[in-house]
Amino acid sequence: MNPVPSPCINVCQMRAATAKLPSMCSGCFRNIDEIIAWGKLSDQAKHAIWLKLPDRGMPSARLEWMKPHAPA
Repeated sequence: MNPVPSPCINVCQMRAATAKLPSMCSGCFRNIDEIIAWGKLSDQAKHAIWLKLPDRGMPSARLEWMKPHAPA
């Protein structure tokens, strides 16, 4: 499997938490704990975060890279 890219698009602005979603970056849709840990996470853990992003509002077009790189 190829290295898992960061979802960061350099639009770093934390949104307030809602009843349904935790506080997260409006650019990459990760919460602060995921952002801080990213560099130390395994590719499997990074991929697991990517799988959560559509439910947090990430546009599906940004998920296209995952199709050929899904873990076996």
